Amino acid sequence: MKLAEISDDPKKCRDAEKLASNEFSSFEFILSLNIWHDIVHKINLVSKNLQSEDMRLDVAIANLKGLVSFFEKYRENGFTSSMIDAKELDNEMDIEPIFLIKRRIKRNRQFDDNPDTEREQQFPLKNYRTDYFLVLVDMVLSQLKIRFKQMELFESVFGFFV
Repeated sequence: MKLAEISDDPKKCRDAEKLASNEFSSFEFILSLNIWHDIVHKINLVSKNLQSEDMRLDVAIANLKGLVSFFEKYRENGFTSSMIDAKELDNEMDIEPIFLIKRRIKRNRQFDDNPDTEREQQFPLKNYRTDYFLVLVDMVLSQLKIRFKQMELFESVFGFFV
């Protein structure tokens, strides 16, 4: 809003006002920020531990194992806790905690198309959970597991130094 007030360019003013009033003040955006904060905060804590000068390989593996365990639990319970946090923030910011129903794109069906009726009937909250939250957490988990396997391989090769 401050950018909209101080800018001389009318296009920048309109864009800034639109972002501040629509995109940045939506429940979806606040929830996304909460989810990203949880993910990045936890990864940052482990990353700082892994970068310490006296880090040992067995301790690094234990940290990664704990991180994988956290995200497996977060996949099950994290969405509801993020929703609660986002609703608290929305109350402070006077934003309604609702998901906007997006317009569905209609397309002509072909004779051999299978109707995707189950997918079409899902609620916006469920769509958000399956299309955004679970995809994001699953990507984080898969990357952590790949790195965890690499660290275990390094320990099997260089573990005798400990």
